[in-house]
Amino acid sequence: MKKISFLIAIILSLYSCSPIKEQELLRHILRESSIDLNPDSLKTCIATASELWASKPWAQYYDKDIFINYILAPHIADEPVEYYWRTDIPKWLNLMSSKQTILTLAQQINDRIDVDTRPEDWGNKQMGYSATMAGKFGKCDDRAILAIMAMRSYGVPAAFDFIPMWASSNNGHSLCSVLIHNGTTLVFQNRGDKGTEYNFSHKVAKVYRKTFSKNLDCLIAKYQSRESIPPSLNDCRIKDVTSEHKIGQRDIRFSGNIVTENKLCYLSVFHPNGWFPIAVGEIHRNLMNFSAVGTGLDHKNQNPVKGDNIGDGILYLPCIYNGKVIPAGYAFILSKQGIKELIPSKEDETVILYRKFPRLARISRFAGHMYGGIIEGANEADFSDAIQLHRIYGKSLSHIQTIKTRQCPPCRYIRFRKPSGTFSLAELRAYNDNGQEIKGRPIASESMYGIEGLKHIYDNDPLTYFEVSPVLDIWAGIDFGSPQSISSIAFCPRNDDNDISPGDEYELFYWDNEWKTLGTKKATEYSIEFINVPKGALLWLRNRTKGKEERPFTYENGQQIWW
Repeated sequence: MKKISFLIAIILSLYSCSPIKEQELLRHILRESSIDLNPDSLKTCIATASELWASKPWAQYYDKDIFINYILAPHIADEPVEYYWRTDIPKWLNLMSSKQTILTLAQQINDRIDVDTRPEDWGNKQMGYSATMAGKFGKCDDRAILAIMAMRSYGVPAAFDFIPMWASSNNGHSLCSVLIHNGTTLVFQNRGDKGTEYNFSHKVAKVYRKTFSKNLDCLIAKYQSRESIPPSLNDCRIKDVTSEHKIGQRDIRFSGNIVTENKLCYLSVFHPNGWFPIAVGEIHRNLMNFSAVGTGLDHKNQNPVKGDNIGDGILYLPCIYNGKVIPAGYAFILSKQGIKELIPSKEDETVILYRKFPRLARISRFAGHMYGGIIEGANEADFSDAIQLHRIYGKSLSHIQTIKTRQCPPCRYIRFRKPSGTFSLAELRAYNDNGQEIKGRPIASESMYGIEGLKHIYDNDPLTYFEVSPVLDIWAGIDFGSPQSISSIAFCPRNDDNDISPGDEYELFYWDNEWKTLGTKKATEYSIEFINVPKGALLWLRNRTKGKEERPFTYENGQQIWW
């Protein structure tokens, strides 16, 4: 007991604070925590963290709030509480930290966090230390939490920063932020990150930080007892730290078109399940005021999202909240140029749509792997009598493509051959003159035999694929058992199945204070046409048959511009 009290006194003396008793600190921590804590384990936690912090030369440059929130705090975010990580992590990290700077120490720690992240797990409950260490996989939350635990176990102030929802994708993100005493924030998202240079993969509207203590001076705390707060923001233990991160941002002020007694207003970003409140502001004299709102740019003043027809800026909906999101103005695009409201015109137009989700650079790259590929037919198993049926050139598409074989003599074998570069293929099929698929046995070049993933080329599922890193002259094909008259051959690159799909049913909506339908129709080709669409409107195409990836767009100069 005396040792613990002595250590606490040392820590508090670093900040010229009045001495307080250990029990007072315990009561403070137990009161501040959002979950149940074990007092006995907490005493050990205080002693370990205090002794560690007192040994660090940089401790003198930080105030006590940094120590309490980002070193001493017994939990990082909302994960199950386990106290032993403070002493267990240094055993397997085994780093010499006495002569290192915070930067070099943080870089070494981050490089030893070996956790595979799976974006599809986003939204699941956060895992604790034991579960993450046992599986060595999780979502970005779990990697960030483990990295922060490791940082804190070496006396490095680290925070759980998170993006509740990307502004250009339908999930969020978390990261480990190391706090330097000069106000710099080092960001670690993946193994190999250096902290000083970092990129976000999507547009960022807001970044928040999980704190241990309540932020009683924030807007949410000010009005929490008087107004209904959106669940995504109803937490006094989060702090807006957007201004600390290297993204385009600006303060904005504008008038809404709704009469309300509410003092709080919000900006929401799009999500297929409903508009998602991501920023809170205050209403003054009928003006909505927001600070540090993302404009969709990265630290290089560029659009971080690479792909076809990605719009510049971020789509927002101003709103208030009374148990549900209530629009308080037109949806608008905020960019470095300013605000552009999306107001549906009384003038209509016809639109031709090709996708329901933007074709990102990675999807274009997958389609590009088909370039230079050759489709051949033969009657000899070694293809010594091969006839070239098609060579893939031109624009790379991201759906099933069918080519006519044109007076092709009967062939027992067909194959897709890639003379060089990455071999990547999702589907290969052949059809007779009646349009019926010709079934056969999968075959492949000798180097590819026995590879489990090869079966995906023949499973009639465009979302499965087979891919091999660049090698020379490999192929996969079909043995029909006997020569067959082939009328057409279909092939498909690796893709996201977000192109318009023939046979699927689609519904188009436009935003006018709510999502209003423009009708439902079944696609017959790899594009779909809708008439009587208000010009200038924000649009949203839903696939009623399958899939869940959808983003809103505007229609400009005959093209879908994605937000």
